Amino acid sequence: MDDSFESPNAKYIHEIYSDKNELEMLEADFVNIADSIDNWLEGNEKIDPDICRYMGMLGRM
Repeated sequence: MDDSFESPNAKYIHEIYSDKNELEMLEADFVNIADSIDNWLEGNEKIDPDICRYMGMLGRM
């Protein structure tokens, strides 16, 4: 694995979540997030401009 993320607080997921059920729930959450982002980028779902600003996606309104 690449340790290129240099934050002193950085940890691998398995160091934070050790329970199998927690890991499965986390994986499901990440899949849902990825699906939402994909739908936003494809123009299939609306997105709140505040989310875009938070993520740095908008220069100006």
